[in-house]
Amino acid sequence: MPFNIVVADDHPLVRAGIRQTLCTETNYRIVAEVASGDEVFPAIQSTAAQLLLLDIDMPGLRCDANLARLNQSHPALKILIVSSHQDPSTIRLVESHKIHGYLLKDESAESLLQAVRLVLAGDYWCSPSVRAAFLQSHERRAVCPVKCLSLQQCLILLHLSEGCSLIQIAEHMCLSPNTTRNYLSMIFTKLGLHTRAGAAVFGVTYKAELTGRVEMGRHTTPVTRCRAAPRVRARS
Repeated sequence: MPFNIVVADDHPLVRAGIRQTLCTETNYRIVAEVASGDEVFPAIQSTAAQLLLLDIDMPGLRCDANLARLNQSHPALKILIVSSHQDPSTIRLVESHKIHGYLLKDESAESLLQAVRLVLAGDYWCSPSVRAAFLQSHERRAVCPVKCLSLQQCLILLHLSEGCSLIQIAEHMCLSPNTTRNYLSMIFTKLGLHTRAGAAVFGVTYKAELTGRVEMGRHTTPVTRCRAAPRVRARS
């Protein structure tokens, strides 16, 4: 059964290019195309789409307002930003919301297909230069990138650094797999990562800092769990 996709971009040529690329795959079906921010939510409501390709700079309702509304009303919807912008102000506009990828419009058609494939599979895609911009944004706010992470996100990274699968992490933390995926998506966005392998490498690299954050947080922040989470110590 094909995946239903909504394309939101105010440039007809961009929509046509996306349509032409996705139509090369039989398991993708574009069920709606919209050209303004005001049309995005009604299109999602009426089509039961699984993926939204969203341009940031369109007339009508702002992108961040659409993201906030869709995150709340359609938490299972995958959102892939497709934009020509990678400046810090644009990054700040979207990084506080749940998105599943950020693709620049100057990427190849194959990159678009790869991004769509990864996002629909529950992974994350980010163009390399945008990934660098996400990291720079957080470096400006904090010397250590761990400071931008919540306690739950630190625990997930520690589990990933130990080689745990998504299902194992969900069981350890007594979360649903979907909730765990949502946490992981926010980790990807905050750190500018786009694979679980990359998140695991981050967990290994910053293991001492993550462990310290978890140990400190246990004394100040309640953690969602039904049994004690495994105590993870940094290896010397």
